[in-house]
Amino acid sequence: MQAASAFGISVPVMKTNLEIEGETAVWRRPTDSGSHTNCHFCPRCGSRLYHAGDNRPFMVTIKGGSLDESQTLDPIAHIWTKSKQDWVLLPEDVPQWDTQPATQEEWMKLLSWSN
Repeated sequence: MQAASAFGISVPVMKTNLEIEGETAVWRRPTDSGSHTNCHFCPRCGSRLYHAGDNRPFMVTIKGGSLDESQTLDPIAHIWTKSKQDWVLLPEDVPQWDTQPATQEEWMKLLSWSN
């Protein structure tokens, strides 16, 4: 579990498009796929900023709550829907996965939807 919330916003971007200013700290954790992800966070307040998974070295997922204008984001997909609250209704026209995309091709498709 990442947070005590019904929602988490992850913004997939190509790693080459990410530019970081300032210091981050890293917490490394195992994933359900058997890989690992590096959770980058602010060393002063502890807020997560982005994740970088070993099994997807070409991309990172920015934590949307860290953005100044997260209300301008439109969902391109829903992942980990198997753990959503029963009262959450997801739009049927947005792709969704019970866990997360399993292949590099599916992740790349997500990246193309986000551009």
